[in-house]
Amino acid sequence: MLPPFVYNKNSETKYMIRINIIIFLSFFILRCANKDDNTMSNFDAKYFTSGELDPCDCNTKSVDLINRSIKIRKSFSSIKELKSNKKAKQHITKIAKVYVQLAEQCFGKNATKLFTPSDCNDVKYLEQKQNELFTLGIRLNQGSKVWK
Repeated sequence: MLPPFVYNKNSETKYMIRINIIIFLSFFILRCANKDDNTMSNFDAKYFTSGELDPCDCNTKSVDLINRSIKIRKSFSSIKELKSNKKAKQHITKIAKVYVQLAEQCFGKNATKLFTPSDCNDVKYLEQKQNELFTLGIRLNQGSKVWK
């Protein structure tokens, strides 16, 4: 048996259905809009600069930082729009500082081993991701001076 609102043709039922659809869409839109906030709030700088930091770990963490930056950057239509968003700009700066710290620690521990490709240290992929971020207008390797 179908519920009454399915076959009831009165205007009150149609009105309630429209209200429910509007409420559902509003929650959906708000939830999608908050995804970038989650990307920015779920950031533990200590995770990236601690641990084993062997070449594999360094590669994985570097790619993760670059991917986070790419995700934030792509949520804006232009670099100018990103720079005008104070929260996003600060988060990219924070990522850039952590990226430089990670690079310093990795080079200190591993030196030339970082340039030796392996199953877990995909040097070419890391370079591709760096170039992708560079073309999007962000240079993480400049640390706190990422916007200059």
